[in-house]
Amino acid sequence: MWNGTKWLIRDDVGSVRVFSIKVAMATLCSGKITDKLRYVFSQISDGNGQLAPRRFCDYLREVQALPAAVFESPTFSYSDEAARLIFPAVSAWWRADGGSR
Repeated sequence: MWNGTKWLIRDDVGSVRVFSIKVAMATLCSGKITDKLRYVFSQISDGNGQLAPRRFCDYLREVQALPAAVFESPTFSYSDEAARLIFPAVSAWWRADGGSR
């Protein structure tokens, strides 16, 4: 197995996370940026078309793992507070229990 796919595999189960594959493909494949952003948003939003905080945090974590997969150092470190820092105006909306309202 290629060493770069190591970040895709769950250590506890030994399976590949589908969301990890989706993030990697949407980020690394060529295509129009608007189409890529629409697809990513469809993956991290709820049925009402609103951003799901927990999925957004998962997305940030997966994107941050991509540089490590190709043996590069990330440009910033991930923390669980990253999503709240990106959207400070709605920080009351983001709760530790999954970000539900």
